[in-house]
Amino acid sequence: MKNKSIIALIVAYLILSVCIPCSGAASKNINWYSYDEAKTLSQINAGKVFLYFYSTSCHYCGLMEKNTFSNSTVAKYLNQNFTSIKVNSDREKNISNIYRIRGNPTNYFLTEDFKVIGQLPGYLPPKDLLNILKYIHTDSFNKMTLSDFLKETSR
Repeated sequence: MKNKSIIALIVAYLILSVCIPCSGAASKNINWYSYDEAKTLSQINAGKVFLYFYSTSCHYCGLMEKNTFSNSTVAKYLNQNFTSIKVNSDREKNISNIYRIRGNPTNYFLTEDFKVIGQLPGYLPPKDLLNILKYIHTDSFNKMTLSDFLKETSR
């Protein structure tokens, strides 16, 4: 029975890796997944999850697309170290309600089993998001504050 579950996860992974959804031209370099696809993938990859909420009428969401998600360093880091989810909070209200989204953009950082590590509302420039992603990916959030992490990594 366990082998059937493993085979099902592998098949799901292969299917999803071919059918990567992508939203928005500016963030085309980031492998964005739907919420349900990411739930499957994060179990296979055993990696952290970046969950981004946006709306099409949001000015700062447009800036995130144009400035942050189009940054090749940010895109590469997300693709290599996270399962990234992009949720339109106007269209996917059920997911927005789960995370109690009150404004956009909102960025969540989750464990591979979708437990919340933390969340940040608002626009994040490329450098700031990259620093936070590194802080989360390296599990430094378990050992030190973000401020201490940034001091340590700037040496």
